[in-house]
Amino acid sequence: MIKKLFVLLLFFTLFSSHDLFLKLRSYHVKPDSDAEVFLYNGTFSESENVITRDRIRDFQMYGPNYYSRPDTSNWYDKGNVSYFKFKTGNSGTYLAGISTRPRRIELPANEFNEYLEHDGVRDILEARKKANQLGKSAVEQYAKHVKAVFQAGKMKTGHFQKIMGYPVEFVPLENPYTQKLNDYLEFQLLKHSKPLPGHWVYAGYDDGHSHGGEVESGAHNHNEQAFKTDSEGKFKVKISQYGKWYVRTIHMVPSANKELDYVSNWGTLTFEVR
Repeated sequence: MIKKLFVLLLFFTLFSSHDLFLKLRSYHVKPDSDAEVFLYNGTFSESENVITRDRIRDFQMYGPNYYSRPDTSNWYDKGNVSYFKFKTGNSGTYLAGISTRPRRIELPANEFNEYLEHDGVRDILEARKKANQLGKSAVEQYAKHVKAVFQAGKMKTGHFQKIMGYPVEFVPLENPYTQKLNDYLEFQLLKHSKPLPGHWVYAGYDDGHSHGGEVESGAHNHNEQAFKTDSEGKFKVKISQYGKWYVRTIHMVPSANKELDYVSNWGTLTFEVR
């Protein structure tokens, strides 16, 4: 029994701080054609386990004259990745989003502190330091909310700005598929559809060369940049490289529930520039 509990704790420890990304092999697809989105649970460059269907609370897709709430039973797994096949509609810019149900995890103090530092949850880490709580274990409830913006054909449309109402979400303020190298792409971070000011967010990219041994398992991309949202929840990312990009954040707050210490909501958005 003790051995099983240890294995269970180790399992949750290994997978608790994984980011979740909704991706495509190519974010440039053809109109009225078969396409596929997939979930990476780990880092932007490597998925380390699949997402079980019972965890998916919401799945939506938007495009020109196109709206879908796909049945998650149509997903399939291959290796450590979960895939979903669909058919695009008219030419335009599309948005897909997935939100997961909350889960709980309990971590020893040192592992929780390492996770806060590793994933850039700076405000909570500083608050624990000031309150002399670095030696305290933590029970956290977390959920993840991910989006992907992709382009079908040549027509650029405004569907990338659709607000899905997730606890946290990124909204591009310009169409990523009008961007050129060295342009600045502006985003707004929302909390329940309202701007989230003064919050740490991170951006990075995979130019197609970050594979094999270049990205350490469990590590974020070496090129990742940190930003703090302004008073309107906005920040700008310089598109310094061609390739697949992401923005990510974790919004964590102390919990009023006596059974929990913290509640967190993770948000990511992916797109491609070429």
